[in-house]
Amino acid sequence: AIATAIGKLAGEVGLGSRKDIRDAVSAARSAKAWPEATAYNRSQVLYYLAENLSGRAGEFAARLTELTGATPKAAREEVEQSIERLFLYAGLADKFEGRVHQPPARAVTLALHEPVGVVGIVAPDASPLLGLISLIAPALAMGNTVVAVPSERYPLLATDLYQVIEYSDIPSGAINIVTGRSAELA
Repeated sequence: AIATAIGKLAGEVGLGSRKDIRDAVSAARSAKAWPEATAYNRSQVLYYLAENLSGRAGEFAARLTELTGATPKAAREEVEQSIERLFLYAGLADKFEGRVHQPPARAVTLALHEPVGVVGIVAPDASPLLGLISLIAPALAMGNTVVAVPSERYPLLATDLYQVIEYSDIPSGAINIVTGRSAELA
């Protein structure tokens, strides 16, 4: 059960276990569509995610105010910063494709940036939406898949975000969110 800043029940989320984390990692490893997507494609999908979040900015600001007790102005600022962060990493996603180096010998080398694989993330309680997006966005921009443990105090923001993610063309398994106690899941 998740209480609001005023002590009223706001909702309930599941208490994930280590098995849920293992299953999420397995799903992330199986999600080949995201790491194999072109950097341009990842960039466009992240732009779309930012636009979709922007379309629901008022709803997210209200949820932040309800859950955290933040002022409406502070909540709007956090949502706007979250959207800006997504736009930033969407813009950077296709800027790190590769680089040609000129070695001293008569040869050319090519360095390619490849995704590292599955990135585990534990989001902070402070600025729960911005913190989660600030950790997820760079990993996604570089083609990694993500297993995220959202803020333990405010996990409903992550479940709301997941609804936006579902409609933003991000392939299944690219982002996996497991709610629960951070100490048990990390």
